[in-house]
Amino acid sequence: MGDEGVGKTSLVRRFVLSEFSERYVRTVGVVIHKRIVYLGPIGGRTYEATLTIWDLIGREEFASQYGNAYLANVAGVLAVCDVTRRETLEGLDSWLQRVRASARVPAIVLANKIDATDRIRVSHGELADLCKRHGVSFLETSARTGQNVGVAFSRLGEAALRNALAARLPVVGAPEELAPAADRRTG
Repeated sequence: MGDEGVGKTSLVRRFVLSEFSERYVRTVGVVIHKRIVYLGPIGGRTYEATLTIWDLIGREEFASQYGNAYLANVAGVLAVCDVTRRETLEGLDSWLQRVRASARVPAIVLANKIDATDRIRVSHGELADLCKRHGVSFLETSARTGQNVGVAFSRLGEAALRNALAARLPVVGAPEELAPAADRRTG
Protein backbone atom coordinates (compact mmCIF):
# COMPACT_ATOMS: atom_id res chain seq x y z
CA MET A 1 0.00 0.00 0.00
CA GLY A 2 1.01 3.60 -0.39
CA ASP A 3 0.57 6.69 -2.51
CA GLU A 4 0.95 6.70 -6.28
CA GLY A 5 4.45 6.65 -7.69
CA VAL A 6 6.23 5.34 -4.57
CA GLY A 7 7.45 2.22 -6.36
CA LYS A 8 4.98 -0.45 -5.21
CA THR A 9 4.78 -2.07 -8.64
CA SER A 10 8.54 -1.83 -9.11
CA LEU A 11 9.14 -3.55 -5.76
CA VAL A 12 6.71 -6.34 -6.66
CA ARG A 13 8.25 -6.78 -10.12
CA ARG A 14 11.75 -6.85 -8.61
CA PHE A 15 10.66 -9.53 -6.12
CA VAL A 16 8.53 -11.70 -8.41
CA LEU A 17 10.27 -11.26 -11.78
CA SER A 18 13.78 -10.07 -10.76
CA GLU A 19 13.44 -7.09 -13.09
CA PHE A 20 13.25 -3.30 -12.93
CA SER A 21 12.09 -0.73 -15.45
CA GLU A 22 12.57 3.04 -15.34
CA ARG A 23 9.25 3.40 -17.16
CA TYR A 24 6.34 4.41 -14.92
CA VAL A 25 3.15 2.46 -15.48
CA ARG A 26 0.18 3.34 -13.27
CA THR A 27 -1.58 0.38 -11.67
CA VAL A 28 -5.27 0.29 -12.50
CA GLY A 29 -7.24 -1.31 -9.65
CA VAL A 30 -5.25 -4.32 -8.51
CA VAL A 31 -2.70 -6.67 -10.10
CA ILE A 32 -2.11 -10.03 -8.45
CA HIS A 33 1.24 -11.86 -8.48
CA LYS A 34 2.41 -15.12 -6.87
CA ARG A 35 5.80 -16.43 -5.83
CA ILE A 36 6.84 -19.53 -3.95
CA VAL A 37 9.23 -18.83 -1.08
CA TYR A 38 10.84 -20.73 1.77
CA LEU A 39 10.22 -19.22 5.19
CA GLY A 40 11.89 -19.87 8.50
CA PRO A 41 13.18 -21.73 10.20
CA ILE A 42 10.22 -21.42 12.54
CA GLY A 43 10.07 -23.95 15.35
CA GLY A 44 13.00 -25.74 13.74
CA ARG A 45 11.24 -26.11 10.39
CA THR A 46 11.45 -24.37 7.05
CA TYR A 47 8.12 -23.82 5.31
CA GLU A 48 7.35 -23.56 1.62
CA ALA A 49 4.66 -20.95 1.03
CA THR A 50 3.00 -19.38 -1.96
CA LEU A 51 2.89 -15.62 -1.43
CA THR A 52 -0.06 -14.03 -3.19
CA ILE A 53 0.83 -10.38 -3.63
CA TRP A 54 -1.80 -7.75 -4.39
CA ASP A 55 -0.39 -4.63 -6.03
CA LEU A 56 -3.04 -1.98 -5.29
CA ILE A 57 -3.54 1.36 -6.97
CA GLY A 58 -2.23 4.16 -4.75
CA ARG A 59 -5.17 6.55 -5.00
CA GLU A 60 -7.03 7.68 -1.90
CA GLU A 61 -10.38 7.51 -3.72
CA PHE A 62 -9.80 3.83 -4.48
CA ALA A 63 -8.72 3.07 -0.92
CA SER A 64 -11.72 4.88 0.51
CA GLN A 65 -14.15 3.00 -1.70
CA TYR A 66 -12.60 -0.48 -1.85
CA GLY A 67 -9.80 -0.58 0.73
CA ASN A 68 -11.67 -2.45 3.44
CA ALA A 69 -12.72 -5.16 0.98
CA TYR A 70 -9.11 -5.72 -0.05
CA LEU A 71 -7.97 -5.80 3.58
CA ALA A 72 -10.64 -8.27 4.72
CA ASN A 73 -8.51 -11.42 4.41
CA VAL A 74 -5.02 -9.98 4.15
CA ALA A 75 -2.21 -11.75 6.04
CA GLY A 76 0.24 -8.84 5.99
CA VAL A 77 0.93 -5.41 4.52
CA LEU A 78 3.93 -3.67 3.03
CA ALA A 79 3.29 0.08 3.29
CA VAL A 80 5.56 1.99 0.90
CA CYS A 81 6.80 5.57 0.85
CA ASP A 82 9.21 7.29 -1.53
CA VAL A 83 12.09 8.81 0.47
CA THR A 84 12.52 11.48 -2.20
CA ARG A 85 8.95 12.77 -1.65
CA ARG A 86 8.15 13.74 1.95
CA GLU A 87 4.39 13.86 1.31
CA THR A 88 4.37 10.09 0.69
CA LEU A 89 5.63 9.50 4.24
CA GLU A 90 2.83 11.71 5.55
CA GLY A 91 0.38 9.75 3.38
CA LEU A 92 1.36 6.51 5.12
CA ASP A 93 -0.45 7.65 8.28
CA SER A 94 -3.85 7.19 6.62
CA TRP A 95 -2.82 3.95 4.89
CA LEU A 96 -1.60 2.44 8.18
CA GLN A 97 -4.69 3.65 10.05
CA ARG A 98 -6.83 1.90 7.45
CA VAL A 99 -4.86 -1.32 7.94
CA ARG A 100 -5.19 -1.19 11.73
CA ALA A 101 -8.93 -0.48 11.48
CA SER A 102 -9.53 -3.43 9.15
CA ALA A 103 -7.11 -6.13 10.20
CA ARG A 104 -4.65 -7.02 12.94
CA VAL A 105 -1.86 -8.21 10.70
CA PRO A 106 1.86 -7.63 10.47
CA ALA A 107 2.89 -4.53 8.55
CA ILE A 108 6.29 -3.23 7.50
CA VAL A 109 7.01 0.24 6.15
CA LEU A 110 9.30 0.25 3.12
CA ALA A 111 11.28 3.46 2.64
CA ASN A 112 11.80 3.03 -1.10
CA LYS A 113 14.16 4.70 -3.60
CA ILE A 114 16.99 4.75 -1.06
CA ASP A 115 19.43 4.56 -3.97
CA ALA A 116 18.59 8.20 -4.90
CA THR A 117 20.99 9.43 -2.22
CA ASP A 118 21.22 13.01 -3.50
CA ARG A 119 17.41 13.46 -3.42
CA ILE A 120 16.45 11.90 -0.05
CA ARG A 121 13.99 14.11 1.86
CA VAL A 122 12.94 11.71 4.65
CA SER A 123 15.17 11.07 7.67
CA HIS A 124 15.63 7.88 9.72
CA GLY A 125 14.16 9.77 12.67
CA GLU A 126 10.98 10.62 10.78
CA LEU A 127 10.60 7.00 9.65
CA ALA A 128 11.21 5.75 13.19
CA ASP A 129 8.62 8.18 14.62
CA LEU A 130 5.95 7.09 12.14
CA CYS A 131 6.69 3.42 12.75
CA LYS A 132 6.62 3.84 16.52
CA ARG A 133 3.17 5.51 16.32
CA HIS A 134 1.82 2.59 14.33
CA GLY A 135 3.73 -0.23 16.03
CA VAL A 136 5.54 -1.35 12.87
CA SER A 137 9.13 -1.61 11.68
CA PHE A 138 10.73 -0.21 8.53
CA LEU A 139 13.28 -1.22 5.93
CA GLU A 140 15.08 0.95 3.43
CA THR A 141 14.59 -0.48 -0.04
CA SER A 142 15.49 0.11 -3.65
CA ALA A 143 13.54 -1.55 -6.43
CA ARG A 144 16.22 -0.31 -8.83
CA THR A 145 19.13 -2.09 -7.09
CA GLY A 146 17.12 -4.77 -5.30
CA GLN A 147 18.36 -3.61 -1.87
CA ASN A 148 16.28 -5.28 0.88
CA VAL A 149 13.45 -6.20 -1.50
CA GLY A 150 13.66 -9.95 -0.85
CA VAL A 151 14.27 -9.29 2.84
CA ALA A 152 11.05 -7.24 3.06
CA PHE A 153 8.83 -9.90 1.49
CA SER A 154 10.50 -12.69 3.51
CA ARG A 155 10.11 -10.84 6.82
CA LEU A 156 6.48 -10.12 6.12
CA GLY A 157 5.86 -13.71 5.00
CA GLU A 158 7.49 -15.09 8.15
CA ALA A 159 5.50 -12.73 10.40
CA ALA A 160 2.26 -13.77 8.67
CA LEU A 161 3.22 -17.45 8.96
CA ARG A 162 4.00 -17.05 12.69
CA ASN A 163 0.57 -15.44 13.19
CA ALA A 164 -1.18 -18.24 11.31
CA LEU A 165 0.68 -20.95 13.21
CA ALA A 166 0.08 -19.27 16.59
CA ALA A 167 -3.63 -18.84 15.89
CA ARG A 168 -3.90 -22.18 14.11
CA LEU A 169 -5.70 -20.39 11.32
CA PRO A 170 -6.91 -22.36 8.33
CA VAL A 171 -4.84 -21.67 5.25
CA VAL A 172 -6.67 -20.42 2.18
CA GLY A 173 -5.78 -22.46 -0.88
CA ALA A 174 -4.15 -25.84 -1.20
CA PRO A 175 -3.10 -27.43 2.11
CA GLU A 176 0.47 -27.84 0.85
CA GLU A 177 0.87 -24.07 0.52
CA LEU A 178 1.82 -23.89 4.19
CA ALA A 179 3.30 -27.34 4.65
CA PRO A 180 6.77 -27.67 6.11
CA ALA A 181 9.18 -27.92 3.16
CA ALA A 182 10.70 -31.12 4.58
CA ASP A 183 7.24 -32.76 4.59
CA ARG A 184 6.45 -31.97 0.93
CA ARG A 185 6.30 -34.98 -1.34
CA THR A 186 7.39 -34.99 -4.93
CA GLY A 187 6.41 -37.38 -7.62
